Amino acid sequence: MEKAKEVQQEQKTLKLFTLTNNRVLKRFSSMWQFMALDDTATFEMLAMDNKLRNMIHLDLFLELKELYKSVGKPWKRGYLLYGPPRCGKSSLIIIVASYIAFDVHDLELGDVLQNTELRSLLMPTRNRSIFVVEDIDYTLELHNRLAFTVPPCLADKLPVTL
Repeated sequence: MEKAKEVQQEQKTLKLFTLTNNRVLKRFSSMWQFMALDDTATFEMLAMDNKLRNMIHLDLFLELKELYKSVGKPWKRGYLLYGPPRCGKSSLIIIVASYIAFDVHDLELGDVLQNTELRSLLMPTRNRSIFVVEDIDYTLELHNRLAFTVPPCLADKLPVTL
């Protein structure tokens, strides 16, 4: 009975998942490691404009799950958060996760080499998850830079334009 209570409590505990650095495993389902997420923060604790707070509409999102299903649409929502460091983006994510009881997966796209690898990482996750892709602008810049890298064996064969 005590073990059942522990399992039930663990299922209630929100988790923050991050990728491990062990690429040797190649078993992506085991590449997520997690820690308990502090879910004591509330919207009232967040310094946020009321208009913006009302735009989030979390209650409406939760209520419309069956409607999404009935029209054949995936029940998901996306937000683009931006701003300087320490302006509350991470706090908002934790508060939203706590409010709707979703786990958080922190994903750095710079660690993902191909779409198939990304799919392999996402497939074993729970449906009730929030995926956070931080610094996506930097990731895209890095990806574009890597896409145009000239192999050293060809570097001296290309014309130089000034």
